[in-house]
Amino acid sequence: MINGQNLINDGLDANCKNNGLPTWSVNQGVILGALVELSKGSLSGVGVLDSAKTLAKAAIQALSNQDGILVEANKCEMQPSACGADAKQFKGVFIRNLGYLNEVIGDGDIRAFILNNADSVWGKDRQHQQNGSCLDRSCHRCQWCISRKCSGCPGGGCSRCLNIHVL
Repeated sequence: MINGQNLINDGLDANCKNNGLPTWSVNQGVILGALVELSKGSLSGVGVLDSAKTLAKAAIQALSNQDGILVEANKCEMQPSACGADAKQFKGVFIRNLGYLNEVIGDGDIRAFILNNADSVWGKDRQHQQNGSCLDRSCHRCQWCISRKCSGCPGGGCSRCLNIHVL
């Protein structure tokens, strides 16, 4: 399911080949978390973490807008009602597992990406609190659901998430 750009597509076809469907942020996040766990008891731990870092950097590059904010592959969050109900948590899963990876590898660029996105969520959430908040972290169109906020931060709140997974 890993394509030529080191991104995870959305599944396999009937012949067990990459189906070429979108590279949702959740798919990138799930593999990062799995590789971190695999590295813990593996003789090839460093190799697994090298692979995870390669995949993480590819996802950051491919799924970021010009401001370094995480966006979905099809930018559905920029279009009213274009993201499915499950997409509300996709970015949180990616950020959470990217944070787990960064606890182990300590990469400054990954840390900066996470902090930039956390700052955007925090600033835009507070800025748009009276009008609702956003799935789109750059806040062009806003409508918030608690699942979007909580998926990336265990135990609640971005500051707690940052203390656990980034610093």
